[in-house]
Order: sequence, then structure tokens, then C-alpha cells
Amino acid sequence: MSYQIVSISNAGGAPEQAYRKMQSAGACPEAPFAEMFKFEVPSLMVGTLDNLMTLSDELGKTDAIIESVVRKIEKTGTELSGKKGSDLTVGGVPAPRYIQQFAWDYAKYPNRRPLKELVALISGGVSAIDEELKQLSQSFADKQVALSEAKRKKGGNLLVADLNDVVTEQAMRSVEVHDSEYLKTLFVAVPKVDMEKFESTIQSLGSNLVGYGGPDWSTDSRNLGKAVMYGSLVDRHGKRGSPVVPGSVKKIMDDKDSVLYTVTILKSQYEAGYYEGDEFQPGTKVDIDAMPREAFHLPTSLFWLHYANTLFSFGWR
Repeated sequence: MSYQIVSISNAGGAPEQAYRKMQSAGACPEAPFAEMFKFEVPSLMVGTLDNLMTLSDELGKTDAIIESVVRKIEKTGTELSGKKGSDLTVGGVPAPRYIQQFAWDYAKYPNRRPLKELVALISGGVSAIDEELKQLSQSFADKQVALSEAKRKKGGNLLVADLNDVVTEQAMRSVEVHDSEYLKTLFVAVPKVDMEKFESTIQSLGSNLVGYGGPDWSTDSRNLGKAVMYGSLVDRHGKRGSPVVPGSVKKIMDDKDSVLYTVTILKSQYEAGYYEGDEFQPGTKVDIDAMPREAFHLPTSLFWLHYANTLFSFGWR
């Protein structure tokens, strides 16, 4: 179904009289040529002929922009709802009824303002709607990608899975976990193909990171045997070693692709994260249960935008 907005002269008579003449012209004993509805538009401040001519040139460009935004909103609403475009509604009202019962919004567009100002108001409103649509669409796309990635990790192997979902109480019974002022126990997932290499090298990992040096009593033995923590006799970096606590590496579980270990290290050397190639990425905790709520809340906002503005241009043409 298509609609044509027609404006005719009332020849100085009442608008209702002109409307009845129009109905009579379209009447037919067998079937009417067209179904007619009043399209109520208030009296507007026309201004001078020069103003109308100038505005007429601008209206073509403005109308094309508005039409583009409306179609974009309609397309988004159709994709999100899975409905046909003809099934979409405007503010909960079917599109045909919205057009047939169109009412001018005096609060937004006062009819006593010059036409040029009304055009600017409508154009500004459409630009704001377009920008909001872009932001919501981008945010929705980002949430969908993040949700898909989180679901992939949840169903993946130990290298990508959330350990809260895969580590069982039984697996942890024989594991001593440290989280003290000086020690931190880490969970390390390793591909099975690298298992032997990991077990053979983990004790020497970062062998120059930590200073284990103590007092040097060879030059001054007066404090021999005393607990000397600071001062000129103590060179902490005189001897260096790995932050990994000897004997702390323990295998707790595995799957077909990877093995999960616990390793205790000096806490000062701990930073949550992971490596992508040679680049370190800080660790983040993802609430996968909250992500679907965030992701599916955005279509609600997009639907609201769609319902409120899909037929914006019908009152304009």
C-alpha cells in the first residue's frame, strides 16, 4: 500500500467543504478510486515568496537525508525483530494507522515559528536520531562480539576457559594455595605439546628477576650470625634467582589439548594477564552471566528508537 499526500485549493471556502468535493471526485459506484484520510497540518507562517523559493531548494536535500535515516532505522528494526518491514509499528501503532491518524506535534514544532526554523528543528532532530542509532548499533555489535568470544572461551579448552567453571573441588583438595604478603599461587594452562618443556624450565623462569643476596660477613664479622636485613653489608642483588618457589609446581588436571598446573611465586613478581605472541595483555575478569543481559538490553533501546522514529518523514512530506 502506498500513500500520496495531496494539497488542493479550497477556493476560499471551508476546508471541510473542499475535502467533501475531493471525496466525491474519487467516489465510484463499484469501487472507490482511492481511500482518503485527512492529513491534518496546521496553518504555518508562510513568509515571502522569495523565502519559499529558497526553502523549496533546501527541502529536496533535507527530505533525501531524512528518507535515508528513516530507511536505516526501518532496516535495523527489521533485522532485530525478524519481522517484515510491513509488520513494523510506530509507537506501538501499525504504520498505516499512524499515517491515517497523523497529528502535528505542536510541542516540538510550534506552528507560529517561521518555516525555516521548523525545517531546522526537524533536521536537527533527525541528525540526533541518526547519531544515536550509530552509537547504539556499534555498542550492540561490540557486545555481541564480546559475548560470542566469552561463550567460545567458556566452551573451550583449559587455555581459554574460565577456571571457575572447570576447576573442581576434588581437583583442589591436594593443592595448597597461597595468597599471603609474600607468596601467590598461580594457575598456568600449558598446551600438551609444551608440557615437558614447561616442567623442565619453570623452576629457572626469570632467573635474574629476584635478588636473594644476604649479608657479607667476610669483611666485618662482628655481626656474624645476627639477622641483618639492611645496611652496607647486605647486597640483595649479589645473588639472583627465579621468583618460582622450588617444588611448588603441581599438575592438577588436563584435557585432550592442554594441562593445568599450579605454581607459587613471590608475590612482588605477579601481574595478572596473558601473552598474545610476545605482547603481554593485562588480565580482565568477564562476567559472562551479565553479558547477555547487556547485549540484549541494547536491542530494546534500538527498538525504542525505531518505533519512535521510523515514520519521521511521513509528517514531513
